[in-house]
Amino acid sequence: MVTVWWTTRGVAHYNFLPPATTFNAEYYCRNLERMTERLAEKQPRLVSKDEIILLQHSARPHAAQITSAKIKEIGHGTSRSSSL
Repeated sequence: MVTVWWTTRGVAHYNFLPPATTFNAEYYCRNLERMTERLAEKQPRLVSKDEIILLQHSARPHAAQITSAKIKEIGHGTSRSSSL
C-alpha cells in the first residue's frame, strides 16, 4: 500500500507500507511527522504560515485520539470526508 501526500504544487511525500506492517494510528502519526518535515524542505513558506489542512477519511487511524493530538502538536488543521 502507498500513502501519498500532495499539495497544489504536486506530491509532497509518499510512503510504502512495509510488508507485515499494520496501518494504524501510530504508523499514521509517524507519516504525519515525515510529511511535515518533507513539506518544510520543499515548501517552507507553506509550513511557516500554519495553513496546512489535512483532508482525511474517517477511518480509525485518521480519527484516533493519538492522531488528533499529533495533528494539534504539529499545528495542522483537518477536514473530514466520508467519500474518500
